[in-house]
Amino acid sequence: MNSDMLIKQYCKELRFGKNIYESYSKIRATDYADFLAQLLKMEIDHRELVRKNRNLKFAGFDVIKTFEGYEFGDIQIPKSISIEELKTGVFIA
Repeated sequence: MNSDMLIKQYCKELRFGKNIYESYSKIRATDYADFLAQLLKMEIDHRELVRKNRNLKFAGFDVIKTFEGYEFGDIQIPKSISIEELKTGVFIA
């Protein structure tokens, strides 16, 4: 069995999930201790993010939506309304 398969199997047995297996090869370290420290930090950060997301979902907060990153190319806006007017809602008045 090759190293990648062993790492995948060990991660599964230790219940590390896919994060370590999918990310360990991206770590650039100066020595083994540095590699291990970065790997463990990466797993802690990942678990913290998963925990926060799970708690936010469980809390049932209203979803806040913004226009950040929204692509307006797929919608039709009347020519009399600019995108800025659409964003601010001024056209409603």
